[in-house]
Amino acid sequence: DADKLNLTASSLKDFYDRNSGYYIQYVLIPRKTADFTLNSAQLSYEAVKNTVAAGIEQAYYGAQQAQEMVEIYLQNLAISKDLYEKTKKKFELGMVAKQDVLSAELSFIKAENDYNSAVNTLKTAKMSLNILLGNDVMTELKLTSRLEFREYEPVSIAVAVQKALENNYEIKIKEGALELAELSQAAARRLYDSIDFNYRAAET
Repeated sequence: DADKLNLTASSLKDFYDRNSGYYIQYVLIPRKTADFTLNSAQLSYEAVKNTVAAGIEQAYYGAQQAQEMVEIYLQNLAISKDLYEKTKKKFELGMVAKQDVLSAELSFIKAENDYNSAVNTLKTAKMSLNILLGNDVMTELKLTSRLEFREYEPVSIAVAVQKALENNYEIKIKEGALELAELSQAAARRLYDSIDFNYRAAET
């Protein structure tokens, strides 16, 4: 609407000129701003989604590791208990000293404490995972996959830095903001004198 934009007949002609300040200010900048807002929202959404997914994956494999530690300590507990029982029988037969029985008993107690600690760690890990998944904190989870070591091809620092620069959310936002600032600067140079406040603000 020419009246709302306060355009004269001559400036209305400039309005349709893609290189004019009017076109840049009233058409190109709003269009770019809308695109920038949408792009920012999409980037923000992807960043949040990736962060949440990474957190859930880390929590899951943390629980998986805790579960495997429970299995390991359970095996150690069984071995320590068996050794303790056999040592007691040997002591009764006079085959070992009392010190050996005490040592075996201490090993058994330590193995029992290690196992109980591992069980508590697993419970805590599952509770944390339930919170991330939006479940009731005491929901029983069945961890199906196993931890596996994967070989990764080493990436050079230069390549890693380049990928970070290309995909970093904050950098992409700054690039969009810079593009809008440059458009505002281009429009101001065409619409205002160099002493005008709008010109100086755009330049700044």
